[in-house]
Amino acid sequence: MLLPEDRLEIVLEYESELKGRIEDLESGGEYVNYRLQNAVGYSAEIRQKFEDLLLDVREKCSTDRCFKGEQTRKVCDHILTYYGVKPEFLWEKFPSFAAFRESKSQKWFALIGSVPRNKVDRSSSDHREVEVLNVKEPPEKVRLLLGRRGYYPAYHMNKKSWVSLILDGALPDEEVMERLDESRSNI
Repeated sequence: MLLPEDRLEIVLEYESELKGRIEDLESGGEYVNYRLQNAVGYSAEIRQKFEDLLLDVREKCSTDRCFKGEQTRKVCDHILTYYGVKPEFLWEKFPSFAAFRESKSQKWFALIGSVPRNKVDRSSSDHREVEVLNVKEPPEKVRLLLGRRGYYPAYHMNKKSWVSLILDGALPDEEVMERLDESRSNI
């Protein structure tokens, strides 16, 4: 992508992570002034355009591949199709966690993340990562659901109002989507 006056070019590369730099076409070297934290004027403008492009690439290229599991992708597709909501990756420290919020109120109705199975299913000794969906339910419904196979106390959420479901196909898609729809209506 060329920047103002066709003098600068953004170069993006991807191997295991997205990297970028800005090349100065006149000098043939890297334009580094945009990297300064206190960049002002032209350099600040270039920095903003560079950051905007990286965010655009991340939004357009990564949301479809952010989760590995088939059932998890179905959940994301359901949320996007029926509610027009995309996952928000809010935590640098936990890049596999995405929140889904209602557009007007900005309240969360779902959270998806990858955690070791034994962190959710306390009866398991399996430490392998699984994708988990947290949904909101009224407290009386939480108590009922926790008595059923496939429902767990909420991982990293208020256990009175949220439950966790492991998205490994153990619960039928229809039941997962029903919990998701109820969660959105409970916010």
